[in-house]
Amino acid sequence: MIERERQDKEAVEARNQLLSEANKKAQRRISIGFVVLVVAVLGAVSLGIFSRHQVDIANSQVQSAKEKVNSANAQVDEAKSDNFIT
Repeated sequence: MIERERQDKEAVEARNQLLSEANKKAQRRISIGFVVLVVAVLGAVSLGIFSRHQVDIANSQVQSAKEKVNSANAQVDEAKSDNFIT
């Protein structure tokens, strides 16, 4: 009977040790996964901010080009009307 209790106790200790190691391994994997997730999210946010900035620059350049085209068109229209008057 004492031998049986000793074997049961050893089996429980071995199982607890195995579970403890498995838990540590799982926690390590969770921590690594969390770090990877945070890095990925920060990268995505950074790219989004950068992209938005680039779009704003492009829109500004398009607006400037439109203004130049409108000014040139106005000059052409003025030149045409001057030629018709003379």
